[in-house]
Amino acid sequence: MPKCSKEEIIKAVERYKRGETSQKAEAKKHGVSQQTFQDWIRRYETFGADGLENTGNRKYSSELKESAVKAYLNGEGSHAEICKRYGISSRTQLQNWIKLYNGHRELRPSSH
Repeated sequence: MPKCSKEEIIKAVERYKRGETSQKAEAKKHGVSQQTFQDWIRRYETFGADGLENTGNRKYSSELKESAVKAYLNGEGSHAEICKRYGISSRTQLQNWIKLYNGHRELRPSSH
């Protein structure tokens, strides 16, 4: 997470959602990439305000991982859409699961 407070991020996301500003403008204002701002929007929409805090690693079952990977590979949505649908906090995490799956490696449940 960047050096913005959770409250600043929430205000920025809410301004964008009300149509008062653009993703590009908010990203520039907060010194992050537009992709990062899109991640904030997705996390806020998926997890609420708590999704904007770095709460450590989330736990995912092997079934959820496989379902999310198959949904993506079946063309059921973008990385961001699949993450939102399955409650996955990171597009990078989904991308890693896809690589494991495509490499015929086991998608093990998170162990924390």
